[in-house]
Amino acid sequence: MIRSIGISEFLLLPVILVLAVLPIITAVWVYRDATSRNNKDAAIWAVGSALAWPLVVIIYLIIRPGAQQNTP
Repeated sequence: MIRSIGISEFLLLPVILVLAVLPIITAVWVYRDATSRNNKDAAIWAVGSALAWPLVVIIYLIIRPGAQQNTP
């Protein structure tokens, strides 16, 4: 027998998907940002941001070095 899905179950699925996908997206962004800033610990920051999101992402944003200047 097919069971109908209630509105609370229908809204729960997108929330679960966002909470599962958002840490992965931010981990990729943190890794790319850290490597572009020549951070030797880029992989550690990426794994940490995926596992302890959003805490590690916030810490990374606070302590990351400033934007690099491309001066000749």
